[in-house]
Amino acid sequence: MGGNFGIATTSGEWWRLGTSIFLHFGVRHLVPNMAVLWFFGRVVERMVGHRAFFIVYALGGLAGSVTGLIHNYEAVGAGASCATLGIVGCLLAVLIRKVGLLPNAQRTRLYELAAATLILAFLGDLLDGGIGGSHAAGLVTGFVAGVFLPVPTRKRRHFA
Repeated sequence: MGGNFGIATTSGEWWRLGTSIFLHFGVRHLVPNMAVLWFFGRVVERMVGHRAFFIVYALGGLAGSVTGLIHNYEAVGAGASCATLGIVGCLLAVLIRKVGLLPNAQRTRLYELAAATLILAFLGDLLDGGIGGSHAAGLVTGFVAGVFLPVPTRKRRHFA
């Protein structure tokens, strides 16, 4: 149905690398991703703009899909968690680069929420049998993108 399945993906259905980041295995799988988008997506989109936000989301998701394909060829992969962790990575990069962009209290709160999100994501991976290379790929890809994206230089109070 569009999930990233190694045999199908490498047999010419490369589109699965992209479609799989918009599919989920149920509500329990969908809700955490939507929560991350609600809390962090709105902030990051305001910081970097609509196009850059989509590019970060897509790159994080694609990095996770390719990593999943390499590490778990026989499993079906789906979900936005790699893409949403890419958004978290981008946020962290922007917060580190542009210290004065947000008031200190708001920056601290975003760091705390990001840390909690990452702990929960990787704890879930551990409970599922190991550290998720796909999640890490999405996070790192988003962070690298956030290092290079142009962001406003003046202090703003309306990001979050």
